[in-house]
Amino acid sequence: RIADQKLILPTGQVYPCRVIDIFLSGASIATRLRPDIDSLVILARHRGRVVRHHDEGFAIQFVELQDPDSLARTFG
Repeated sequence: RIADQKLILPTGQVYPCRVIDIFLSGASIATRLRPDIDSLVILARHRGRVVRHHDEGFAIQFVELQDPDSLARTFG
């Protein structure tokens, strides 16, 4: 399921993005942005680090393993 969310960069800038896929350990995000690998970002209210770029955007690994209920509330 794809969900529209907000992405916050280390500069504090906020951008819209689409969540392509979500896991307890991270997410794949569709956006034209390409933050540096290892940059800390916030997706909705979940902190993560950029681990790779892909054709549609990039993937993050959450700083902490997420609770399934918390992800369900945030990303529906």
